Amino acid sequence: MWKKRTAREQWHDAIHNVIVTTSPVQLWKLLAMVLSMSHPADPAYLWLTYRDARAEDYLLQYHQHMMNMNLPYQDRIYHMALIDLENNTYNLANQPLEGYGLQSPKRSVEEELHTDIIACDDICEYVTDKEALFL
Repeated sequence: MWKKRTAREQWHDAIHNVIVTTSPVQLWKLLAMVLSMSHPADPAYLWLTYRDARAEDYLLQYHQHMMNMNLPYQDRIYHMALIDLENNTYNLANQPLEGYGLQSPKRSVEEELHTDIIACDDICEYVTDKEALFL
């Protein structure tokens, strides 16, 4: 007999499949879509449950930089992953994480500048691609 599954269980299964079959970058794109389109009741649950999977890339970079593969996750690593998540929600819905019930990460000037440069590059690329349509 089939048991009716809750939305949380369905999202958990979908996100778990992304973790197993794709990269951490794809996971954040999915989480950003869930936040911006579904407005889950407990966004902190999503962040706390899946932050290790996304922060894995940053942890590996940290291990390589420190030349020690046994270092645990740290706040700075989670912070970088949270910035990635917010960048994705901005790209999808032009809204910070605060709009979804999560705290927006504090950004350094370099991180803000990098985000602005990416946004400008995306806009320039779009305009260049569409320019022929206006001629």
